[in-house]
Amino acid sequence: MTRRGILKAMSINDMVKIIDESEREEATSWTVWVGGGEVNSYYLSETQAKDIAQAWIDKGYDDVVVEEVKSE
Repeated sequence: MTRRGILKAMSINDMVKIIDESEREEATSWTVWVGGGEVNSYYLSETQAKDIAQAWIDKGYDDVVVEEVKSE
């Protein structure tokens, strides 16, 4: 099963736990917003952010945004 498939099969709470425990060294400067709330507690890699966003979309959410956070 692919990572996206695993995320799709998980509950929202389990998904958030996986985000928090995933490989932080890959994280760069991406975040995911669902319904106006940020769903990750630290920055993600672009791939992680897109996978998480797609999992939320697959669960029926339509207000999902992947954002690159640029430092000034």
